[in-house]
Amino acid sequence: MGGRSRSGPDSGMEGGQRRPRREKGGRMSDNNDGFKTFLAFLAGATIGAVFGALFAPKSGKEIRDDVREFADKLAGEAKAEYEKMSEKAKEMGDKAKRTADDAKGRFRKGGEEEPTA
Repeated sequence: MGGRSRSGPDSGMEGGQRRPRREKGGRMSDNNDGFKTFLAFLAGATIGAVFGALFAPKSGKEIRDDVREFADKLAGEAKAEYEKMSEKAKEMGDKAKRTADDAKGRFRKGGEEEPTA
């Protein structure tokens, strides 16, 4: 019985019912898939670059130039991924704030929902 139960007396859910999925893309833990993929790419590219440099029949200057070029490319990709993740985090924060404000408004009105036009 080591796992967490999704249903039970404290969950607010009946027997085999599941909670509805979040609006865009499932659970919060699913949002890390892009970042995990990027880290896997980064690790693979780094390992490949190291082995390529070790076994390449190039001069030291050529290898240094290749490494510098690779590092610049990798830095650009990392910056782009950071900006993408930052924007996604900002959107999630904004959505959470709107949801909290909405819940606070409903709580103050005694749980009554406003009619929609």
